[in-house]
Amino acid sequence: MRNWNSQLDDPPLKLLVIIPVYNEIATLPSLMEQIRSRLPQAHILVVDDSSPDGTGQWVARRGRDDARIELLTRAGRDGLGSATADGIRHGLTLGPQWIATIDGDLSHNVTDLAAMIDRVNASEDVDILIGSRYAPGARIESWSRRRRIASRLVNIAARRALGLSAIRDVSSALRVYRAALLEKIEFERLESRGHPWLEEILLHALRY
Repeated sequence: MRNWNSQLDDPPLKLLVIIPVYNEIATLPSLMEQIRSRLPQAHILVVDDSSPDGTGQWVARRGRDDARIELLTRAGRDGLGSATADGIRHGLTLGPQWIATIDGDLSHNVTDLAAMIDRVNASEDVDILIGSRYAPGARIESWSRRRRIASRLVNIAARRALGLSAIRDVSSALRVYRAALLEKIEFERLESRGHPWLEEILLHALRY
């Protein structure tokens, strides 16, 4: 079920932020307040896989007071990639210039997302910007040393196997996409439904 608020009288949409969620009632309110504070003009689309903890109901209530918050409810849990793809397909109908994705569990810093938006707005040659965990100066908080090493090794292996060596972090979900690029991608051809979708969409995007 979708909860789409009327956009007929709104100016052209600059930025849509998509947040795929499942049982994120403990973190989503704080995340959305941070987005509203740092990116006040952003339109927020929450894609909820029928969370039993009331996440979707909270978003629906919040959306009644803020026309820039919308809810896309899916029938059941079907993976991060699938949720992101559904969010993008629906989001493109709103006609945004940029579409950003961010996790709903506060694992990403909204300050970083705001800096990424400033970066793409200042450039005409950027189609995808990824919030890399492995860029100089970046750090991963709350992860054990073993998990950080495993993540980096898996990322390196994926980059080499898929021919994406020029991309520093192929599995980060913190991203900003130019909507015009996403409109060219045939989402029905993407096979992954979970986290590997993040790498697969890059392979399709490189064709353009």
